[in-house]
Amino acid sequence: RHDGRNYARHRVEHRRGTDRAGWRLITEWVQVNGRDWGWRLTGEPLGGDPPSGWRWPAWLGGSTSWSPQRKVSMLFSATVGMESILGPHFAASLVVVDRTENHVELRGNDDRVGGSFSVHVHAKPAPHQSGILDHTPSCSVVGLVSEYLDVMEHWKVAGDWIQDRMRMTGNIGDGHQSEANIHVAQFICSVPFALEVRLVHHGGRSEADVEQVARQLTDRALLQRFEDAKEHFEQKFRETFQLDDEPLVGVMSEDRLEFAKQTLSNLLGGIGYFFGSTQVDLDMAKNHLDPDEEKHGVIVVKERRLWLRPRGLLTSTPSRSLFPRGFFWDEGFHQLLILRWDKRLAQECILSWFSTQTSTGWFPREQVLGFDAIAAFPRHVEHLLVQDPTVANPPTLLAPLRVLAHQRMLRNTIRNGTENNDPDTSESDNAEFEQMFWLETMKSMTKLLRWLEETQRGEEDGSFRWRGRSKKQITPDGYPHTLASGLDDYPRALEPHENERHVDLHSWIAWSHRVFADITETMQLDEYRNHSRSSTSLLSLLYRHHRTESGQFCDYDGEDFVCHEGYVTILPIILGLLDSSSSTFQADVEVFLEMISDPDRLSSPCGIRSLSKADEYHHKGDFYWTGPCWQPFNFLTLAALKEIYSTLEGSTGQKARLLYQNLRQNVVDGVFLSWSDSATIHEQYSDDDGAGRRGKSFTGWSALVVLMMAELYDGLL
Repeated sequence: RHDGRNYARHRVEHRRGTDRAGWRLITEWVQVNGRDWGWRLTGEPLGGDPPSGWRWPAWLGGSTSWSPQRKVSMLFSATVGMESILGPHFAASLVVVDRTENHVELRGNDDRVGGSFSVHVHAKPAPHQSGILDHTPSCSVVGLVSEYLDVMEHWKVAGDWIQDRMRMTGNIGDGHQSEANIHVAQFICSVPFALEVRLVHHGGRSEADVEQVARQLTDRALLQRFEDAKEHFEQKFRETFQLDDEPLVGVMSEDRLEFAKQTLSNLLGGIGYFFGSTQVDLDMAKNHLDPDEEKHGVIVVKERRLWLRPRGLLTSTPSRSLFPRGFFWDEGFHQLLILRWDKRLAQECILSWFSTQTSTGWFPREQVLGFDAIAAFPRHVEHLLVQDPTVANPPTLLAPLRVLAHQRMLRNTIRNGTENNDPDTSESDNAEFEQMFWLETMKSMTKLLRWLEETQRGEEDGSFRWRGRSKKQITPDGYPHTLASGLDDYPRALEPHENERHVDLHSWIAWSHRVFADITETMQLDEYRNHSRSSTSLLSLLYRHHRTESGQFCDYDGEDFVCHEGYVTILPIILGLLDSSSSTFQADVEVFLEMISDPDRLSSPCGIRSLSKADEYHHKGDFYWTGPCWQPFNFLTLAALKEIYSTLEGSTGQKARLLYQNLRQNVVDGVFLSWSDSATIHEQYSDDDGAGRRGKSFTGWSALVVLMMAELYDGLL
């Protein structure tokens, strides 16, 4: 479980050998008073005795190893300060003040978090399998090291630095350096064991108050807080998603509810704060960024890179293990689920994203901020670390903004209402935050839309093409990638050309202007009415991509249409961009419904496949966006079917309603059954048999399955 703010419970099991012996580690934490934290880590045996010398991968900045006596080594690391290539960005202190056989205490000071604070790590008695509590603490402190590490070495804490110290004896030993910025404590624990950690702020409190808070975060008081927080999560989940009577659940109701709770929790648990500098191609920066960006950054001439001034980012991540960083076009889909759970948290993430926007209006496609994030970046695509400020990405952050505006409109219809879902805020605080939120987001959206139109325009007036396509970056089948689109290996024109027109980019830009206009109208923001280009003109120009004989929307290579049936060709339809007054509207909808219901085209066991089975490039390229199913496009398709095409009269509406029911059942069943088999959510799903593919623990936009289960699409289109 993870509620995104105040409570989390995480269970990890690792087994090995024929008898599947191993152990279970349960981590729980809770926040109280808005600034104090308590953790409890519990180790439990599973099966028989594990083999001698069995090792378990690192966690919490350390590693774990078994002995025949059920001994396990736990490492805790604490770092202080926040640094980037430009040096430290705020001063803080953290020192070890006490160490006993079963306990380590640190004291720190940081004005940004309320002044002084203390961190305590305690070994606690743990119940044995008989349930009898042995009052002897189950862990002992065997090593404590305090050192100063250069900012470039910080990311090695969980790797080389620790491993070097433990190589000979398995212990880190003892060591102390003045002005240390990292402290590592090693406990040896006998399974079963329990450890408690608490962080208590002292600023503005008497010693008696500090002691009272400490008592709230230890022993039975802490366990009770866990129980209360867990119950609050369960109740909030029931009220938010109302899945108890969900017809899809059937006889597997408890399993499916657990699946939905774990999926949501993993998305929320993937939210993190990152701090650091984006690396930009120096030559492109000189021509396409404000000179102030260069003035306040750092130039690495040899590598032709500009490190932009450091920025902080609160963001969710596609996968904590595989992609621990922010992705611009993923984030809009992430926030569609987060805002249903915690509106204020979603708004804080969105504001944080807008704070990373450059003065020109550009957003880096990937936010690789800080040396930890850089260290986790895949080496085989390391060249993508350096961003190009002319390359765009689908502006999906406008989707949660549209839903938020729709929700506010609905709330405003309830006169004298007192609804306030934002945590720890009074109504006046909430109103002030809302005003600030919409002021900042409208400013950022204005800059973004202007930047998109100016930098992504095509040779022909009113046309658009993705930048960054090059014969230098090609798929195994020889055609260029289009990384900017997000659909990396989706087939386009074989030769990149200035006269290309890309229908998906035109669709995103037209949709963005319509969303901007809708928000302006809904929020009654008159000062922004003239900032957005008429979405009507952009929508009419979209029909230049319309291939009348097939009823499809296609790319254009400068001489002819380029039609590869799949996510690109259906995007105008699932974004709701069709002109209902057009003479081809009815026929276009029928063509769309036929495409997504035909198993030889886009219909598959995992939902709507990314590229038609009949296309010459099906399962070719990188086998990435050339067939497998992706949840964002299935979600958009379901939303369009439910909110738009199911409302049409006659046989077209009837067919859309039936397709909606079948597709929703298919997608949810597929993801759930894959999770049941593998205990993980995947990045994509096979269009052959529905099995999960590629990235595991991919609870970013794949978590949209929870919204599909709850049928929450209102305000999106």
